[in-house]
Amino acid sequence: MTKQLFRDGKYVRDLDADESYTVKDRESIRFSMQFMDAMPIFDSAGHRPGAVSLTDAERDRRAQMYMDQKARLSSAWQHTPPTAPAVSEPRNTSDAAADAYDRRSVALENAWQKAGAV
Repeated sequence: MTKQLFRDGKYVRDLDADESYTVKDRESIRFSMQFMDAMPIFDSAGHRPGAVSLTDAERDRRAQMYMDQKARLSSAWQHTPPTAPAVSEPRNTSDAAADAYDRRSVALENAWQKAGAV
């Protein structure tokens, strides 16, 4: 492992691995480090990190699910949208505040049908 001494971002010299050096102002030491929390698990069939190896049947099932979803999304524009819910009418109660709230709610529900309804 090599350690390199830099001053003001410019290379100065290599430091020995066992050399003790105190870094001064405007100096830095760069060296490589390897970090590893645990030993990685690799999928031996696909040579990719993973916890399990998939069987051929499982891979085929996943590929079919992907193709089904892709087909469903690709043809979604061809299907007619569901009809709008039935328009509700305001209730007539003896409470003026409740009637006003109901009229407002109905106006908001119908606003999408005609511009300027609200």
